[in-house]
Amino acid sequence: MTTGFDRRQLLHLSGLGLAALGLAPWIERAFAQEGGAPPRSPRAEALAGAWTRARLRGRPMLVFLVPVVRDAGQRGTLLARFLQSAPERAHAELTLCDVACATVVELRALFPGVELRFEGEPLAVIVGVDGRDARAVLEKVPSLPPPRFPGGEPLAPAEIEDRKKWADSMARELHAALTGNPGSLEHWVREARAHLTPEDRERLATLESRSERWSARDVALCPTWAFLSRTDHTAELAKLSRSLLIEHAPAGSRWAERWGGCGGVKLEDPTEMLRSPVACGIGCVPEESRRFLWLYTKSDP
Repeated sequence: MTTGFDRRQLLHLSGLGLAALGLAPWIERAFAQEGGAPPRSPRAEALAGAWTRARLRGRPMLVFLVPVVRDAGQRGTLLARFLQSAPERAHAELTLCDVACATVVELRALFPGVELRFEGEPLAVIVGVDGRDARAVLEKVPSLPPPRFPGGEPLAPAEIEDRKKWADSMARELHAALTGNPGSLEHWVREARAHLTPEDRERLATLESRSERWSARDVALCPTWAFLSRTDHTAELAKLSRSLLIEHAPAGSRWAERWGGCGGVKLEDPTEMLRSPVACGIGCVPEESRRFLWLYTKSDP
Protein backbone atom coordinates (compact mmCIF):
# COMPACT_ATOMS: atom_id res chain seq x y z
CA MET A 1 0.00 0.00 0.00
CA THR A 2 1.29 3.43 -0.94
CA THR A 3 1.23 5.92 1.92
CA GLY A 4 0.97 9.72 1.69
CA PHE A 5 4.62 9.93 2.65
CA ASP A 6 5.54 7.47 -0.10
CA ARG A 7 3.70 9.53 -2.70
CA ARG A 8 5.57 12.68 -1.71
CA GLN A 9 8.81 10.76 -2.01
CA LEU A 10 7.77 9.57 -5.46
CA LEU A 11 7.03 13.12 -6.51
CA HIS A 12 10.47 14.14 -5.32
CA LEU A 13 12.16 11.27 -7.14
CA SER A 14 10.33 11.92 -10.39
CA GLY A 15 11.35 15.59 -10.23
CA LEU A 16 14.99 14.59 -9.80
CA GLY A 17 14.79 12.25 -12.79
CA LEU A 18 15.47 8.94 -11.01
CA ALA A 19 12.93 7.33 -13.31
CA ALA A 20 15.61 7.62 -15.98
CA LEU A 21 17.35 4.80 -14.11
CA GLY A 22 14.43 2.42 -14.68
CA LEU A 23 11.85 3.52 -12.09
CA ALA A 24 9.43 5.24 -14.48
CA PRO A 25 6.88 2.38 -14.84
CA TRP A 26 6.77 1.87 -11.06
CA ILE A 27 6.21 5.56 -10.45
CA GLU A 28 3.48 5.68 -13.10
CA ARG A 29 1.70 2.69 -11.50
CA ALA A 30 1.89 4.27 -8.06
CA PHE A 31 0.24 7.45 -9.27
CA ALA A 32 -2.28 5.52 -11.34
CA GLN A 33 -3.59 4.15 -8.05
CA GLU A 34 -4.47 7.70 -7.09
CA GLY A 35 -6.26 8.31 -10.39
CA GLY A 36 -3.92 11.00 -11.67
CA ALA A 37 -0.41 11.93 -12.81
CA PRO A 38 2.11 13.79 -10.64
CA PRO A 39 2.05 17.57 -11.07
CA ARG A 40 4.83 19.02 -13.19
CA SER A 41 7.75 20.68 -11.44
CA PRO A 42 8.57 24.34 -12.18
CA ARG A 43 11.44 23.16 -14.38
CA ALA A 44 9.12 20.82 -16.30
CA GLU A 45 6.75 23.77 -16.79
CA ALA A 46 9.68 25.83 -18.09
CA LEU A 47 10.56 23.02 -20.52
CA ALA A 48 6.97 22.91 -21.79
CA GLY A 49 6.99 26.69 -22.26
CA ALA A 50 10.28 26.52 -24.17
CA TRP A 51 8.88 23.83 -26.47
CA THR A 52 5.73 25.88 -27.09
CA ARG A 53 7.90 28.84 -28.14
CA ALA A 54 10.06 26.60 -30.31
CA ARG A 55 7.01 25.16 -32.09
CA LEU A 56 5.58 28.61 -32.73
CA ARG A 57 8.84 29.49 -34.47
CA GLY A 58 9.36 26.13 -36.21
CA ARG A 59 12.63 25.45 -34.39
CA PRO A 60 14.34 22.44 -32.78
CA MET A 61 15.13 22.55 -29.06
CA LEU A 62 18.56 22.03 -27.49
CA VAL A 63 18.18 20.56 -24.00
CA PHE A 64 21.05 20.60 -21.52
CA LEU A 65 20.38 17.51 -19.43
CA VAL A 66 20.17 17.91 -15.66
CA PRO A 67 21.94 14.77 -14.41
CA VAL A 68 20.92 12.23 -11.83
CA VAL A 69 23.92 9.91 -11.88
CA ARG A 70 26.45 12.74 -11.94
CA ASP A 71 26.56 15.82 -9.77
CA ALA A 72 24.12 18.47 -11.01
CA GLY A 73 26.10 21.21 -9.28
CA GLN A 74 29.20 20.36 -11.30
CA ARG A 75 27.11 20.23 -14.50
CA GLY A 76 25.80 23.72 -13.79
CA THR A 77 29.32 25.04 -13.25
CA LEU A 78 30.50 23.38 -16.45
CA LEU A 79 27.68 24.90 -18.50
CA ALA A 80 28.31 28.29 -16.93
CA ARG A 81 31.98 28.16 -17.84
CA PHE A 82 31.20 27.25 -21.41
CA LEU A 83 28.45 29.83 -21.96
CA GLN A 84 30.58 32.60 -20.46
CA SER A 85 33.79 31.70 -22.31
CA ALA A 86 32.52 30.20 -25.58
CA PRO A 87 33.89 31.78 -28.76
CA GLU A 88 31.67 34.00 -30.88
CA ARG A 89 31.05 31.33 -33.51
CA ALA A 90 29.79 28.85 -30.89
CA HIS A 91 27.30 31.38 -29.56
CA ALA A 92 26.12 32.06 -33.10
CA GLU A 93 25.49 28.33 -33.56
CA LEU A 94 23.51 28.15 -30.30
CA THR A 95 20.88 30.40 -31.90
CA LEU A 96 19.96 27.56 -34.27
CA CYS A 97 17.82 26.09 -31.47
CA ASP A 98 15.72 27.18 -28.54
CA VAL A 99 17.61 26.22 -25.36
CA ALA A 100 16.30 24.66 -22.13
CA CYS A 101 17.46 22.51 -19.19
CA ALA A 102 15.64 19.37 -18.03
CA THR A 103 16.01 15.82 -16.75
CA VAL A 104 15.47 12.80 -18.98
CA VAL A 105 12.24 12.09 -17.09
CA GLU A 106 10.91 15.59 -17.78
CA LEU A 107 11.84 15.15 -21.43
CA ARG A 108 9.94 11.85 -21.63
CA ALA A 109 6.93 13.35 -19.85
CA LEU A 110 6.68 16.21 -22.34
CA PHE A 111 7.24 13.93 -25.36
CA PRO A 112 5.63 10.57 -24.46
CA GLY A 113 6.46 9.04 -27.85
CA VAL A 114 9.92 10.54 -28.24
CA GLU A 115 12.64 8.22 -29.51
CA LEU A 116 15.74 8.75 -27.35
CA ARG A 117 18.75 8.25 -29.60
CA PHE A 118 21.24 8.26 -26.76
CA GLU A 119 22.12 6.39 -23.59
CA GLY A 120 22.93 7.67 -20.14
CA GLU A 121 23.17 11.38 -19.47
CA PRO A 122 24.99 13.25 -22.25
CA LEU A 123 25.64 16.93 -21.76
CA ALA A 124 22.94 17.92 -24.26
CA VAL A 125 20.39 16.49 -26.66
CA ILE A 126 18.51 18.04 -29.54
CA VAL A 127 14.78 17.48 -29.99
CA GLY A 128 13.75 17.67 -33.63
CA VAL A 129 11.24 20.19 -34.95
CA ASP A 130 8.49 17.57 -34.89
CA GLY A 131 9.32 16.42 -31.34
CA ARG A 132 9.57 12.77 -32.38
CA ASP A 133 13.21 12.07 -31.56
CA ALA A 134 16.00 13.35 -29.35
CA ARG A 135 19.64 12.70 -30.20
CA ALA A 136 22.81 13.40 -28.28
CA VAL A 137 24.61 16.60 -29.24
CA LEU A 138 27.43 16.50 -26.70
CA GLU A 139 27.57 12.84 -25.73
CA LYS A 140 30.77 12.97 -23.71
CA VAL A 141 30.83 15.28 -20.69
CA PRO A 142 34.27 16.94 -20.75
CA SER A 143 36.33 17.26 -17.59
CA LEU A 144 36.52 20.73 -16.09
CA PRO A 145 39.92 22.40 -15.80
CA PRO A 146 40.94 22.73 -12.13
CA PRO A 147 39.06 25.67 -10.58
CA ARG A 148 40.75 28.79 -9.30
CA PHE A 149 38.79 30.72 -6.73
CA PRO A 150 38.71 34.47 -6.03
CA GLY A 151 41.54 35.77 -3.87
CA GLY A 152 44.14 33.32 -5.09
CA GLU A 153 47.12 33.79 -7.36
CA PRO A 154 46.39 35.05 -10.89
CA LEU A 155 46.12 32.42 -13.60
CA ALA A 156 49.41 31.55 -15.21
CA PRO A 157 49.64 31.84 -19.04
CA ALA A 158 49.59 28.02 -19.33
CA GLU A 159 46.38 27.84 -17.26
CA ILE A 160 44.73 30.51 -19.41
CA GLU A 161 45.68 28.53 -22.50
CA ASP A 162 44.28 25.31 -20.99
CA ARG A 163 40.94 27.01 -20.34
CA LYS A 164 40.82 28.37 -23.88
CA LYS A 165 41.54 24.92 -25.29
CA TRP A 166 38.75 23.46 -23.15
CA ALA A 167 36.20 26.01 -24.40
CA ASP A 168 37.38 25.50 -27.98
CA SER A 169 37.04 21.71 -27.71
CA MET A 170 33.47 22.10 -26.44
CA ALA A 171 32.75 24.50 -29.30
CA ARG A 172 34.09 22.03 -31.87
CA GLU A 173 31.80 19.26 -30.60
CA LEU A 174 28.83 21.59 -30.66
CA HIS A 175 29.74 22.73 -34.17
CA ALA A 176 29.94 19.16 -35.48
CA ALA A 177 26.62 18.20 -33.91
CA LEU A 178 24.61 21.27 -34.93
CA THR A 179 26.05 22.06 -38.34
CA GLY A 180 27.43 18.72 -39.50
CA ASN A 181 24.28 17.76 -41.39
CA PRO A 182 23.44 20.25 -44.19
CA GLY A 183 20.10 18.51 -44.75
CA SER A 184 19.05 19.20 -41.17
CA LEU A 185 20.07 22.84 -41.44
CA GLU A 186 18.07 23.28 -44.64
CA HIS A 187 15.07 21.60 -43.01
CA TRP A 188 15.34 23.91 -39.99
CA VAL A 189 15.46 27.04 -42.11
CA ARG A 190 12.45 25.90 -44.19
CA GLU A 191 10.45 25.27 -41.03
CA ALA A 192 11.49 28.59 -39.50
CA ARG A 193 10.63 30.53 -42.68
CA ALA A 194 7.21 28.87 -42.85
CA HIS A 195 6.37 30.18 -39.36
CA LEU A 196 7.19 33.81 -40.20
CA THR A 197 4.46 36.26 -41.12
CA PRO A 198 4.27 36.98 -44.86
CA GLU A 199 5.54 40.52 -44.20
CA ASP A 200 8.59 39.35 -42.23
CA ARG A 201 9.34 36.64 -44.77
CA GLU A 202 9.21 39.16 -47.61
CA ARG A 203 11.44 41.61 -45.72
CA LEU A 204 14.14 39.04 -44.98
CA ALA A 205 14.00 37.64 -48.53
CA THR A 206 14.56 41.16 -49.87
CA LEU A 207 17.54 41.73 -47.56
CA GLU A 208 18.97 38.37 -48.59
CA SER A 209 18.57 39.05 -52.31
CA ARG A 210 20.45 42.34 -51.92
CA SER A 211 23.13 40.83 -49.65
CA GLU A 212 22.33 43.53 -47.10
CA ARG A 213 23.25 43.30 -43.43
CA TRP A 214 20.33 42.48 -41.17
CA SER A 215 19.49 44.53 -38.11
CA ALA A 216 19.47 42.91 -34.67
CA ARG A 217 15.67 42.73 -34.93
CA ASP A 218 15.86 41.00 -38.32
CA VAL A 219 18.37 38.46 -37.02
CA ALA A 220 16.12 37.69 -34.05
CA LEU A 221 13.15 37.07 -36.36
CA CYS A 222 14.80 34.02 -37.91
CA PRO A 223 18.30 33.23 -36.60
CA THR A 224 18.56 30.05 -38.69
CA TRP A 225 17.99 31.98 -41.90
CA ALA A 226 20.50 34.62 -40.78
CA PHE A 227 23.01 31.88 -39.95
CA LEU A 228 22.78 30.42 -43.47
CA SER A 229 22.62 33.80 -45.17
CA ARG A 230 25.22 34.77 -47.74
CA THR A 231 26.02 37.75 -45.53
CA ASP A 232 27.98 36.97 -42.37
CA HIS A 233 25.85 37.73 -39.29
CA THR A 234 28.04 35.90 -36.75
CA ALA A 235 28.51 38.94 -34.51
CA GLU A 236 24.78 39.75 -34.41
CA LEU A 237 23.87 36.10 -33.76
CA ALA A 238 26.44 35.79 -30.96
CA LYS A 239 25.10 38.94 -29.33
CA LEU A 240 21.57 37.50 -29.52
CA SER A 241 22.74 34.22 -27.94
CA ARG A 242 24.49 35.99 -25.06
CA SER A 243 21.39 38.08 -24.38
CA LEU A 244 19.24 34.92 -24.24
CA LEU A 245 21.61 32.64 -22.31
CA ILE A 246 23.85 34.88 -20.21
CA GLU A 247 21.80 37.97 -19.47
CA HIS A 248 18.94 35.55 -18.77
CA ALA A 249 19.29 31.88 -17.86
CA PRO A 250 18.12 29.08 -20.20
CA ALA A 251 14.58 27.86 -19.47
CA GLY A 252 14.57 25.45 -16.55
CA SER A 253 17.60 26.96 -14.80
CA ARG A 254 18.66 30.15 -13.04
CA TRP A 255 21.93 32.01 -12.89
CA ALA A 256 23.28 32.04 -9.36
CA GLU A 257 26.29 33.28 -7.45
CA ARG A 258 27.92 32.59 -4.11
CA TRP A 259 26.33 34.48 -1.25
CA GLY A 260 26.92 34.55 2.49
CA GLY A 261 28.45 31.62 4.30
CA CYS A 262 29.23 28.06 3.33
CA GLY A 263 26.88 26.84 0.63
CA GLY A 264 24.94 30.10 0.44
CA VAL A 265 23.46 30.81 -3.00
CA LYS A 266 21.83 33.91 -4.45
CA LEU A 267 19.71 33.47 -7.58
CA GLU A 268 19.50 36.00 -10.40
CA ASP A 269 16.11 37.10 -9.09
CA PRO A 270 17.12 39.29 -6.10
CA THR A 271 13.97 38.22 -4.24
CA GLU A 272 15.07 34.58 -4.26
CA MET A 273 17.90 33.46 -2.01
CA LEU A 274 18.77 29.95 -0.94
CA ARG A 275 20.82 29.21 2.17
CA SER A 276 19.65 25.69 2.93
CA PRO A 277 19.38 22.87 2.24
CA VAL A 278 22.41 23.38 -0.03
CA ALA A 279 25.44 21.13 -0.15
CA CYS A 280 28.48 22.74 1.44
CA GLY A 281 30.71 24.26 -1.20
CA ILE A 282 28.14 24.39 -4.01
CA GLY A 283 28.24 28.18 -3.83
CA CYS A 284 32.01 28.30 -4.43
CA VAL A 285 32.16 29.69 -7.93
CA PRO A 286 35.39 29.43 -9.93
CA GLU A 287 36.76 32.89 -10.62
CA GLU A 288 36.67 32.50 -14.38
CA SER A 289 32.99 31.45 -14.29
CA ARG A 290 31.77 34.32 -12.09
CA ARG A 291 28.35 32.66 -11.92
CA PHE A 292 27.00 29.16 -12.27
CA LEU A 293 23.72 27.71 -13.50
CA TRP A 294 21.42 26.61 -10.70
CA LEU A 295 19.80 23.50 -12.18
CA TYR A 296 17.28 22.97 -9.40
CA THR A 297 13.88 24.35 -8.57
CA LYS A 298 13.32 26.15 -5.26
CA SER A 299 11.91 22.99 -3.67
CA ASP A 300 14.77 20.72 -4.77
CA PRO A 301 17.68 19.85 -2.46
